[in-house]
Amino acid sequence: MSFKSRYFLFLLMLLCNLPFNLWQGTSQWGDLHAQGITYKTHLVAQGFSQPTEIVFLPGSNTDMIVLEKTGKAKLVDLTTGRQQTIIDISKDIVSQSEQGLLGIAFSHRYNVDKMFFLSYTTTREDADGKEDISVVAKYEADIKRIKEPIRDMGKALFIQAQPFKNHNGGCIRVLQDGYLYLGLGDGGSGNDPFKNGQNPETNLGKLIRFKSTDITPVVEIYAMGLRNPWKFSADSETGEIYLADVGQSRVEEVNIIQKDGNYGWNVWEGDECFKNNTICRTKEGKAMIQPIHTYRHNLGNSITGGYVYRGAKIPQLYGKYIFGDFGSGRIWTLAKKANQWKPEEILNTKMNISTFGQSDNGFIYFASFGDGKVYRIGK
Repeated sequence: MSFKSRYFLFLLMLLCNLPFNLWQGTSQWGDLHAQGITYKTHLVAQGFSQPTEIVFLPGSNTDMIVLEKTGKAKLVDLTTGRQQTIIDISKDIVSQSEQGLLGIAFSHRYNVDKMFFLSYTTTREDADGKEDISVVAKYEADIKRIKEPIRDMGKALFIQAQPFKNHNGGCIRVLQDGYLYLGLGDGGSGNDPFKNGQNPETNLGKLIRFKSTDITPVVEIYAMGLRNPWKFSADSETGEIYLADVGQSRVEEVNIIQKDGNYGWNVWEGDECFKNNTICRTKEGKAMIQPIHTYRHNLGNSITGGYVYRGAKIPQLYGKYIFGDFGSGRIWTLAKKANQWKPEEILNTKMNISTFGQSDNGFIYFASFGDGKVYRIGK
């Protein structure tokens, strides 16, 4: 299911006055027993409008930033509960369907250079008219010292025209190699009508990277064959990149990304040959990298990627990848055992899980898109 479909599902629930959440504090009706452990969701913050991302200031366990789809970023002090709007570009972005304020990342030297980056969608106009664009922009500011919200659009480092309003991707990370990585969907609509996923001449349907410190960044395609890489992250211990790619009508998938890897879309949807594409049976099709995990739409219909748990509080989760589903609200772990990747469902929240976050001490958080609340996963 596309994020556009998810958004309309959310609106339908609003119109019908259906409750998104019926509790405060610790969840009681999503708990499951996994490996003898009962996992719970602990409410840590609320009052957000359609949250799309959760990050923490570098080195912090308590300074949490929540992005809102419509263009605001809020700094939350988890010790006091105080919230402050630090960014407001809502007048200049477009936020229809899967557009909006979608990502934030920090320089590796943020404590020195105060440099950070935003990923958002906006419009530009030329002689041919207006078009929607994805932008990665650079900012310099000490977020802890901001008194009035930042309202400018920053210095654009990367711009990508978007033919449709869905499959815009938008997740950004500055990883251990110092590069800024950006996930871009195939351009949208359905079925990848322009075959961007398998076209090496476009950035659409790719994971790209560039040196964020360069004045004029040189963009490199790091991996291709992606449909809608809504969220990805790197294991803080191993550096492996886990990327969750949203499926079309049958299969959701998790990939470990290799440089120059081709992950198959739109020849493959997950581990299934997409619409009996004849390339699947060729040497080229068989060489495309298969996901480490897939699930069908009886379990959920829009995967939301998370993080590998490296915290000390829950040793049973250590080294496991935690991810969820926007449609079903399920949360799973994924771990390799005897050379096979094994999933385990640990929570069934019934929420629209739009993003995960990870603090410096390894705690895992997630956001409920429908009611604007943020939770921590615990016992």
